[in-house]
Amino acid sequence: MDAIEKLRATIGTESAWFREYLLKIISDADRLVHPDWIKYNDEIPTGINNQFRYTVTGIDIAISEKESADGTSMVLRW
Repeated sequence: MDAIEKLRATIGTESAWFREYLLKIISDADRLVHPDWIKYNDEIPTGINNQFRYTVTGIDIAISEKESADGTSMVLRW
């Protein structure tokens, strides 16, 4: 229990502890990414003055191969 409490003290917020270590669903108000923020496009948007500006990608690789592990996620923004 001491080791668990020591680890818990290193986690930034209570909601992060519940999500990441206890796998408990928390309030939508505490979410970092809301489902309605996710958009899908069939074409690359052209941006300002029809000029493509940039692409940014973030990936959580979730490298565990256990069936109970979270899946890999990717966010792409252009």
